[in-house]
Amino acid sequence: MREYRGKREDNGEWVYGYWDWDRSDDGSIKYFIHTGIDGVEFEEFYEVLPETIGQYTGFRDEDCKEIYDKEQLKHAGQILFVYWDAKDGQWKVRDKDKIILEPLWKYAQVSEIVENDN
Repeated sequence: MREYRGKREDNGEWVYGYWDWDRSDDGSIKYFIHTGIDGVEFEEFYEVLPETIGQYTGFRDEDCKEIYDKEQLKHAGQILFVYWDAKDGQWKVRDKDKIILEPLWKYAQVSEIVENDN
């Protein structure tokens, strides 16, 4: 399983673990992050805002913080956005104008995460 994060629906705090979804009786879809596994049972799970769910990229920034999908990085005074490029099958960064489209590995350890409300 891959590690994800998302902001809790109830208080906006980040939670880390594995994501899942469920359809309610009224047809709406709810998204969850499970924070741990005990054998085959999930220990805790929290409803999260779907737009905040991001997968861990496997990379860390210059301060050794984990980098997640949708993260914003600061590199040489410029803000870069982390995303998954399905065509190339790799994590990449882009600037706000989508001009810089480079592999994340070139920037990860020489950039810092910018806190965002994502």
